[in-house]
Amino acid sequence: MSQDALLIAQAISQLKQEINPLKDYIFPLAVSFLSAFFGGVSAYYFNRRQENIKNEREKVSIANKTLILMLAALNELIAIKSNYYMMTSTEPIERALSLDPVVGMHDKLKVDVFLLGFVKYRPTENIKFYKRFFCFIKHSVLRRKNISPSDVSVGYSWRNYNRINACVSNCNYIFELLATRLPLDTEIKDSIVAVTGTSAKDGAVGKITVSKELFLKTIKPSTFVRYIDITETIISLIDHVIIELDSFMREFPEIAQSNIDLKLVGKGFRLVVIKNDSPLYLNCLKPINQPDFELISKYIGMPVDEAEKRFTF
Repeated sequence: MSQDALLIAQAISQLKQEINPLKDYIFPLAVSFLSAFFGGVSAYYFNRRQENIKNEREKVSIANKTLILMLAALNELIAIKSNYYMMTSTEPIERALSLDPVVGMHDKLKVDVFLLGFVKYRPTENIKFYKRFFCFIKHSVLRRKNISPSDVSVGYSWRNYNRINACVSNCNYIFELLATRLPLDTEIKDSIVAVTGTSAKDGAVGKITVSKELFLKTIKPSTFVRYIDITETIISLIDHVIIELDSFMREFPEIAQSNIDLKLVGKGFRLVVIKNDSPLYLNCLKPINQPDFELISKYIGMPVDEAEKRFTF
């Protein structure tokens, strides 16, 4: 072999790299695997965060929708009571005749309590750091038992789904009673007009000047008993539901926020907070004077204590 050929062969052999399994095979595979792994983990946590943001915003929307529906029902009841909130009489007949008929259909209050499932028996979100730290020391380090809220305390709060459902049901029951009372009220007042020749209401409230004796003589006993019963139920139940709805509007936003991660929802998503300090509204929060239960007992034929229970909420 010539000297030149030998030099060329040596140069070629020097250019040829030795095979390194770690560098040539394991490292490229590890880089590819780790890139795919961290990419997948990043995508998982990103999607999870986006899903959490969506869920928390959905909670805000559900809570706000519930508050708006309850507010609409509250305003409707305030509008009804504004026509008789100055009532001072305890005479059942006068009270019944002074309650103006409510004309028109009332939309049924539809609140899906199951959608409020995110509201827990205790706060779970937006807890300050020092409180979380204190709970960690108390329960994780000192092993103190985590005591749940009592059934009594939960029952009297708006974390109790039964209380929310009862409030909604009572509100809808009022609207049903108002619809039932309307033709009854028309029938009774038409009968009074036919006897007296007037179209007014009894006593100082209105213009009908019919005595109780003439009223009882004119109206059939079954109609009269039903009229008094429905009227007193409406008056007492409206007082109760207005107070309940006012309590809900004041307390529920804070309760709902205690189970919503506000850090995720963003500044544009907040719960509706409504405050009404108008004189009419505040007056309507005051319960109407109770009726004379002895007279109700006499008119309806019901024991006094039973009448008190029936028309007191």
